[in-house]
Amino acid sequence: MRFLEHVRAESARLGEVARAGLGAGVPSCPGWTVDELVRHVAEVYAHKIEVLKHGARPDPWPPDFSGRETLPWYDAARAALVDALDAAGTGLETWTFNPRDTTSGFWHRRMAHETVVHRIDVEQAHGVVTPIDPGLALDGIDEVLYPSLGGPWWEEGDTAHPVDAAVG
Repeated sequence: MRFLEHVRAESARLGEVARAGLGAGVPSCPGWTVDELVRHVAEVYAHKIEVLKHGARPDPWPPDFSGRETLPWYDAARAALVDALDAAGTGLETWTFNPRDTTSGFWHRRMAHETVVHRIDVEQAHGVVTPIDPGLALDGIDEVLYPSLGGPWWEEGDTAHPVDAAVG
């Protein structure tokens, strides 16, 4: 699957729909506006750019993004993420939260899913939901199962790994 193509297309659509109004509430993220959601995505993108640049989690994180205007920041972060993923390719060794995949390919996949989920969030806020690519949606189910539900970070809290979960 060409995850980078999905990142490009889904992030463009997210930005396009966000321009319909940053003040709209996001039904799937109670308490958030489109502005808060777009800022979240921009910060996620900025984090992954640093991960790909250094091969490690940035520390300290996050920097102060409060002075940034939402849409120009998102546009810049979006372009920089696409460039960083493209430059890294899929075989660069880097930090990930998936012990089974410590390559930049993990971030291609993760950012495609992160972006499509939040594209849908923004579309719901404006009542203009469009379909998800069926292949990406199917792969998203796999990603939810591992590493999302079955990932090792559950050990960091009070839940033992692996997690017992029912998927309906």
